Amino acid sequence: MEKHNIIGSDEQTETSLPTVLCKRWIEFKEKSKGAEYVTLEWTEGQGLTLKALHNGTIYKYVLEAQGLKSWLSYVLDVPEGKVVEGEIHFPWTRRKNV
Repeated sequence: MEKHNIIGSDEQTETSLPTVLCKRWIEFKEKSKGAEYVTLEWTEGQGLTLKALHNGTIYKYVLEAQGLKSWLSYVLDVPEGKVVEGEIHFPWTRRKNV
Protein backbone atom coordinates (compact mmCIF):
# COMPACT_ATOMS: atom_id res chain seq x y z
CA MET A 1 0.00 0.00 0.00
CA GLU A 2 1.43 3.40 -1.00
CA LYS A 3 1.24 6.53 1.07
CA HIS A 4 -0.54 9.42 -0.63
CA ASN A 5 -1.14 12.99 0.39
CA ILE A 6 -4.84 13.50 0.92
CA ILE A 7 -6.18 16.75 -0.55
CA GLY A 8 -6.09 19.53 2.05
CA SER A 9 -3.69 17.69 4.36
CA ASP A 10 0.06 18.01 4.87
CA GLU A 11 0.27 14.50 6.28
CA GLN A 12 0.75 11.32 4.31
CA THR A 13 -1.96 8.79 4.92
CA GLU A 14 -2.18 5.16 3.91
CA THR A 15 -5.10 4.60 1.57
CA SER A 16 -6.81 1.51 0.28
CA LEU A 17 -6.95 2.93 -3.26
CA PRO A 18 -5.26 0.69 -5.79
CA THR A 19 -2.22 2.21 -7.53
CA VAL A 20 -1.37 1.27 -11.10
CA LEU A 21 2.16 1.99 -12.34
CA CYS A 22 1.93 2.77 -16.04
CA LYS A 23 5.14 1.94 -17.92
CA ARG A 24 4.17 3.86 -21.05
CA TRP A 25 2.99 7.46 -21.40
CA ILE A 26 0.09 6.50 -23.68
CA GLU A 27 -1.28 4.12 -21.02
CA PHE A 28 -1.14 6.82 -18.34
CA LYS A 29 -2.72 9.35 -20.71
CA GLU A 30 -5.60 7.04 -21.64
CA LYS A 31 -6.30 5.90 -18.06
CA SER A 32 -6.07 9.45 -16.64
CA LYS A 33 -8.36 11.30 -19.07
CA GLY A 34 -11.05 13.06 -17.07
CA ALA A 35 -9.28 12.42 -13.73
CA GLU A 36 -10.57 14.06 -10.57
CA TYR A 37 -7.03 15.20 -9.67
CA VAL A 38 -3.59 15.10 -11.27
CA THR A 39 -0.36 15.71 -9.38
CA LEU A 40 3.19 16.19 -10.54
CA GLU A 41 6.41 16.08 -8.60
CA TRP A 42 9.96 16.72 -9.80
CA THR A 43 12.65 14.88 -7.85
CA GLU A 44 16.19 16.00 -8.63
CA GLY A 45 18.20 13.15 -10.13
CA GLN A 46 15.15 10.92 -10.51
CA GLY A 47 12.68 12.70 -12.74
CA LEU A 48 9.05 13.65 -13.02
CA THR A 49 6.34 11.64 -11.26
CA LEU A 50 2.74 12.09 -12.38
CA LYS A 51 -0.23 10.68 -10.47
CA ALA A 52 -3.89 10.83 -11.42
CA LEU A 53 -6.92 9.88 -9.34
CA HIS A 54 -9.58 8.49 -11.65
CA ASN A 55 -12.61 6.35 -10.73
CA GLY A 56 -11.13 5.27 -7.39
CA THR A 57 -7.75 4.25 -8.82
CA ILE A 58 -4.45 6.12 -8.68
CA TYR A 59 -2.48 5.92 -11.93
CA LYS A 60 1.22 6.69 -11.71
CA TYR A 61 3.78 7.45 -14.43
CA VAL A 62 7.46 8.19 -13.84
CA LEU A 63 9.54 9.90 -16.49
CA GLU A 64 13.22 9.53 -15.67
CA ALA A 65 15.28 12.71 -15.87
CA GLN A 66 17.45 11.50 -18.74
CA GLY A 67 14.38 10.75 -20.87
CA LEU A 68 12.67 14.11 -20.35
CA LYS A 69 14.19 15.89 -23.37
CA SER A 70 13.29 13.05 -25.72
CA TRP A 71 9.77 12.88 -24.31
CA LEU A 72 9.20 16.64 -24.63
CA SER A 73 10.59 16.53 -28.16
CA TYR A 74 8.11 13.80 -29.09
CA VAL A 75 5.06 15.22 -27.29
CA LEU A 76 5.59 18.80 -28.50
CA ASP A 77 6.84 17.83 -31.99
CA VAL A 78 10.04 19.86 -31.53
CA PRO A 79 13.50 18.63 -32.57
CA GLU A 80 15.33 17.30 -29.51
CA GLY A 81 18.24 19.69 -30.14
CA LYS A 82 15.83 22.60 -29.59
CA VAL A 83 14.70 21.37 -26.17
CA VAL A 84 17.05 22.95 -23.63
CA GLU A 85 17.12 23.25 -19.88
CA GLY A 86 16.90 26.86 -18.81
CA GLU A 87 14.86 29.98 -19.44
CA ILE A 88 14.00 32.17 -22.40
CA HIS A 89 15.01 35.82 -22.01
CA PHE A 90 14.35 38.57 -24.49
CA PRO A 91 16.87 41.42 -24.73
CA TRP A 92 14.19 44.06 -24.25
CA THR A 93 13.01 42.69 -20.91
CA ARG A 94 14.76 42.94 -17.57
CA ARG A 95 15.00 40.12 -15.08
CA LYS A 96 13.75 40.89 -11.61
CA ASN A 97 16.23 40.25 -8.83
CA VAL A 98 14.88 37.49 -6.66
